[in-house]
Amino acid sequence: MNVHLSDRLGYALSLCEGHLVLDPTKRHDFFFIFDATRCNPNGDPDSDNMPRQDFETGQGLVSSGSLKRKLRDFMADLYGTSDVNDDKGRMNLYVKHRGLLKNEHQSVRKKHGRGTTEENQKNMRDFFWDIRMFGGVLTVGKDDPASADLESSSDAGVEGETPSPKKLKQTGQVKKEDILNGGQCVGCVSIGMAETVEEIVPGLMSIVRTARTDNPKESIEQDKAVSSMPGSTAGMPYGLYRGTGQYFPTLDRFGQVTKDDLAVLWNGLRQMFQFSVSDARPAGSMKALAAWVFSHDHKLGNYPVHKLFELCVIRPSDGRLRTMKEDENTPPARHYRDYAVELAWEKNGIWTAPDGRLTRDGTAIGVTVTELYNDWRD
Repeated sequence: MNVHLSDRLGYALSLCEGHLVLDPTKRHDFFFIFDATRCNPNGDPDSDNMPRQDFETGQGLVSSGSLKRKLRDFMADLYGTSDVNDDKGRMNLYVKHRGLLKNEHQSVRKKHGRGTTEENQKNMRDFFWDIRMFGGVLTVGKDDPASADLESSSDAGVEGETPSPKKLKQTGQVKKEDILNGGQCVGCVSIGMAETVEEIVPGLMSIVRTARTDNPKESIEQDKAVSSMPGSTAGMPYGLYRGTGQYFPTLDRFGQVTKDDLAVLWNGLRQMFQFSVSDARPAGSMKALAAWVFSHDHKLGNYPVHKLFELCVIRPSDGRLRTMKEDENTPPARHYRDYAVELAWEKNGIWTAPDGRLTRDGTAIGVTVTELYNDWRD
């Protein structure tokens, strides 16, 4: 494993320094599985914060934005840049919790000065891990006028004197637009919306808060609450999710992605839910269970990505299948071991993977598969 992450993590994936999945010049497609138990994995603000759902199939959904948020939090906690940037480092966070993007642009401007849109984007890619990996729209308009430079088209008055607004107007002196415009930046990593294998059953649980914000105006009692406050919390019993993503090296315009960046990504898939706990997602309620990386020999890919993902099949476990045949009222799944994962290259069929090199009917397809982790093997 790369020494920097080994020092920073309590435990890390067993990847040697020169492992193929850490090569930023290769295209990597990845398939990962996680679950959610008695929690709200991703609330929908347009549906009373109920767990997101495909209303046609009933399957649960987790948005790509939610997954990338958790990866961002993992990286920032790893390098201590959740709130404050490391001016000498490259593992900074552009999209911080309750952050002001203008401040992030100012940080880069102070370090590199103003430049062309191309130069600004290059500097911002280099400074922010999430911009390097996920991209972003790097345009925020005018910065704080107090930090802008003054530019004069005529005499500004006495040296050292602060000109009045009237004087500024008379002399034609104006504030510069201190904009650090990085344009539209397309990241190397894309992550799709994760969905459950089966239908989920979201619901609201009624709760009561014994304290109130304030008593009703007509209440005589002013020192203590006259009654409790009703409320509700959204959640679901269980769901097993499958997600997909891709690292595309040709989108690394300036060749700035390193093996350290990819090491953070792969370890983040394994540990991201441990860095994002809350009352809605208590510790252990969401678990990263398995992940595979398909690395292509050619930077543009050697095999259709959807066909690679189809090699990983999730089905009911053998025990659950037997129960389902014997009893139509089989209880729904409540644990990841109620499912089984079938990998086509382990079934002694047309697919094999000697030393990880995928072959179909004995012919290599130019793709190497790496199992990052798999809890079903424990």
